Amino acid sequence: MLDMAWFANTLRRLMKYHDPPVSQCDLAKALGVSRTSVQRWLKDGFPDDERIDALADFFQLTEAERRDLKERLVKEKGGKVATSLIAEFKRIAAQSKGDNVRPLSMEGCVTVPIYDIEAGNELAFDDGGLPVGVADSYAAVPTLTDKKAFGCIIRGDSMEPLFHEGEIVVFSPSTPPQDGDYCFIKTDELSTFKQVFFDRDEVRLVALNRQYEEMRIKTESVLHLYPLSAAIRAYESGKM
Repeated sequence: MLDMAWFANTLRRLMKYHDPPVSQCDLAKALGVSRTSVQRWLKDGFPDDERIDALADFFQLTEAERRDLKERLVKEKGGKVATSLIAEFKRIAAQSKGDNVRPLSMEGCVTVPIYDIEAGNELAFDDGGLPVGVADSYAAVPTLTDKKAFGCIIRGDSMEPLFHEGEIVVFSPSTPPQDGDYCFIKTDELSTFKQVFFDRDEVRLVALNRQYEEMRIKTESVLHLYPLSAAIRAYESGKM
């Protein structure tokens, strides 16, 4: 089903992680709206585009965070990921469990393998830079064109408030990463999902949750670096 409460959950987290935390009254006053409007957003409503920009300014979101917020709101408000398609994601995942072969894609979609990388369970790659091994599930992703794409299930809260535990993030090995992209990063020491910035001979790995410290790694230590292509909230175990 569509996650109509996604924006409400995101806004709650933004308010909670703000320093200092923001009340409904404070936010309404800062944006020039009524408290009823804020209450509606925290329930199941969506602000208009002008208010989205005002929210991004108030919470000091980066350009990448602002862009991601708007793109995800367009999908939610427009219903581009239909309930029937989400059901098809789950059906494909259930049928494909344990098979090391991608099922056929639906028209207009690319079916990608999904890996649930628990702590200490590293994802292995072949010489071509693609994941190897049996996928935990599969998902048909609309508008995706990279047939080498793969997905991972988010574990932990380091990418809150925009990406939540249990969500699927899909990465494109065929797309060159850009400064500020959200990426899958693989080195000999770690596999992680972070926002990346390039600084001479180093790569900065930045968590959106400000409670986590920034990491710096040598560019030469990066084995794989793939940008985010899509984010979905359905996977084989049935959690949404």
